[in-house]
Amino acid sequence: MAREASGRDRATWSFIRYASVWEDADVLCDALAPAAAGGRLLSVASAGDNALALLTLDPAEVVAVDLNPAQLACLELRMAAFRALEHGALLAFLGVTEDRGRASTYRGLRGDLAPPAREFWDAHPDAVERGIIHTGKFERYLRAFRRFLLPLVHSRRTIERLCLPRSPEERRAFYAREWDTWRWRAVFRVFFSRAVMGRLGRDPAFFDHVGGTPVGDRILERTRYALTELPTDTNPYLVYIMTGSYAPGALPRYLRPEREHRPVEGEDPGETRGDHPPAGVYRLARPLHRGIGQLAPQLGRAEEEEEERGDQGGADGLTLEGAGGREGCEQVHHSTTSSRWKAP
Repeated sequence: MAREASGRDRATWSFIRYASVWEDADVLCDALAPAAAGGRLLSVASAGDNALALLTLDPAEVVAVDLNPAQLACLELRMAAFRALEHGALLAFLGVTEDRGRASTYRGLRGDLAPPAREFWDAHPDAVERGIIHTGKFERYLRAFRRFLLPLVHSRRTIERLCLPRSPEERRAFYAREWDTWRWRAVFRVFFSRAVMGRLGRDPAFFDHVGGTPVGDRILERTRYALTELPTDTNPYLVYIMTGSYAPGALPRYLRPEREHRPVEGEDPGETRGDHPPAGVYRLARPLHRGIGQLAPQLGRAEEEEEERGDQGGADGLTLEGAGGREGCEQVHHSTTSSRWKAP
């Protein structure tokens, strides 16, 4: 009897589903901080935001894996941008701020990408020019909500006031008096329902194991909590949904400029090899303890010791190894399933 196709088999993995990560990296890092320093951390790559955010915890290694090669390409291009660009230029290239020169910037970065990532982004110039944080299916779904449905519920002035600094008591009062209307609840439940989100935002297969409370009701309750119990002016996810981008005071963890980013010059880009996975091999230099470390453009390749790592096939991966408090790391390994940064 034929096996029923799984969600993995039914979903398509050839395009960017998430151009940004929508799980809160601060919650993730707070939870892992006690065990992270000097340890080995595993992360779903997605767009790369949280895999990079984990480097702020000074782990020895972060392993990022994903079923979707397009998601690994997102992570790799972010890494190339961190290595080469100052903080302001980085935000502009990614799409946080305005920039009409992204195509030119990409041409300067593409040589630092592994062949599969380079081929992917070469084939999607419009995504680069738009800013890569905006180019996923889920981001287009949120953009539709912001542009077409939210104006039917609240005025622009009310939306702007939602994101003002307030005390918890003031946020609760604002939500109860001005935000939580019957129209808000009705539109929200429909747009963020299993049917609509599955078709327009995620994939129906991703809901195979979702049961219990209707999805729209569950997300509405979590949204109520976020809008009342958490600061709205510094919440990057809320600010993005409401305005279409992040703000200087509301950046996801991996983009916060706690320390200045300086490009590392004079690095040998190394050789490229055929039969290359959708991941690169890099070394981490000058790690930052409250921001992303400087990622030096070291692309030398070496064969992974498969018997040591135990290649099991499956998802492609990219492994990022931090250096703790050391000044720099040595790049040493590469395989068809993962790549690593390794501290000397």
